[in-house]
Amino acid sequence: MPFDVILGSSFGDGSRRRVVDQKLHPGFDRHSLSHDIGLLLLATPVETGPFPTLRRLDPMLEGRSVRLASLRVGSPSASDTRTGTGPKAIIISVEPTRVTIGVRPGQACSGDSGSPAMVDIDGVEHLLGVASFGGSGCEGPLRFTRVDAYLESFIEPYIRAARVARH
Repeated sequence: MPFDVILGSSFGDGSRRRVVDQKLHPGFDRHSLSHDIGLLLLATPVETGPFPTLRRLDPMLEGRSVRLASLRVGSPSASDTRTGTGPKAIIISVEPTRVTIGVRPGQACSGDSGSPAMVDIDGVEHLLGVASFGGSGCEGPLRFTRVDAYLESFIEPYIRAARVARH
């Protein structure tokens, strides 16, 4: 069933794009939320991005500040939705396929899944991960699926196949 996504800092001023294909990671488990990553193919290109993606996340980034882009973090008033910046967030831990990020004030809630986390490396903002889940009641640290963990096995093969199919 086709659907649209809205890109922008709010529903009112965002631009609408038709989704022509979607793919969940084949190992996704809705109970454990392992392999919680999916891809959307849009009918028309997006003017921004793509953001550089880390090829391998260094555990030495623990303690580093991150930017949570367009994440509502508990309520619309908890973050500045006009600029897409949220509250202060830091990397707490790096796991093989997830990164844990601490956020104050507020927390991610229902509907925030898929929101990106960005980290600055030598003055260049890189895509770190996408929001997967937080604590119950919108409290506790956030778990983000590491994009770098899925680049070679899932993301890049899908992008290559989509490019071939369009030509």
